[in-house]
Amino acid sequence: MVEVWLSYKDTELPLMLPDPIDLKISPKTLVPEVREAEAIKKLYKILKEYSEIKICFNPIVDEFERNYIRGILNKTGLSFQESNCGDANIYIDVFRYDPILNFKSSIWIGYLHDKPVDKLIKLCDEGDIDPKKYFVDMDKLYIDLIVDGGPRLVNVFTSTDGSHYDDALKYYSSKWCLRVDPPPLVISSVGGAPWDSSIYSIVSSIIKLKNILREDSIGVLVGDGVIKTFDPTKLKSFKAEYIEKPYEIYLYYLLEKSTVHRAIVYYGSIPGSIIKYFGVKRVKDLESYINSLPMRRKRDILVIEDLTFLYPYRCGE
Repeated sequence: MVEVWLSYKDTELPLMLPDPIDLKISPKTLVPEVREAEAIKKLYKILKEYSEIKICFNPIVDEFERNYIRGILNKTGLSFQESNCGDANIYIDVFRYDPILNFKSSIWIGYLHDKPVDKLIKLCDEGDIDPKKYFVDMDKLYIDLIVDGGPRLVNVFTSTDGSHYDDALKYYSSKWCLRVDPPPLVISSVGGAPWDSSIYSIVSSIIKLKNILREDSIGVLVGDGVIKTFDPTKLKSFKAEYIEKPYEIYLYYLLEKSTVHRAIVYYGSIPGSIIKYFGVKRVKDLESYINSLPMRRKRDILVIEDLTFLYPYRCGE
């Protein structure tokens, strides 16, 4: 048997896999503390030029990710205020792949800050998009944070005209890309705390995993998931008019707009009575489920340690 460890909540979940197998690992991208210190110093130098730091988050960002960004800003030692997007002088976001926006970035904030739900639904209906076409110059400083799976700050990209976006995209997609073709069995973790506590991250990871899997593949997703801020009764007949918060757009996309159908099972805290609406089956014992699969499904396995930050395409695509 071969033992692998998957990030789950604030710990790791051990999983025994059959041997011999062709096991491929898509690891977390982790950087040493000294790299984070350099990135924090870079962010500090950028922010200290402002006598008053007023920030605005991307409207789709939930409280888990807002807390993470606040933590990064606190590491600079500078005082900052959270403001509405009109009064703010800095727009800030964590840069990464997003199933609806293509890439989540601070350059979206000017467009999404007003009526974000209506605009996200429109984007959801349009399909594949170029974020730069939706850039609205609000005369702000735009900051994109690149973070690893730790999660530590890795790099900072900024501009006042959105021109930093291409540099952030090139840096991110070259380091967090998928490096192997998906085999018959893909076992993945959302990435552990704090990311797998977010229903937004869970739903986005399901969409991402669907896009990674081949038609004949099976996907396994490990993640916590907090649903106390969401009314699960909506899922019985989820429609666009029921959407109240931006992150619920991703539920709408998964349930109504995703045309990719793949076999996915889920191990985590979200009850089976709810996760079933996502087109996913919940399992209580992950190893028992793996053992129940025929051997032909388990000879070639890919383990993805951090689905939240993975760019779900091969490098160079």
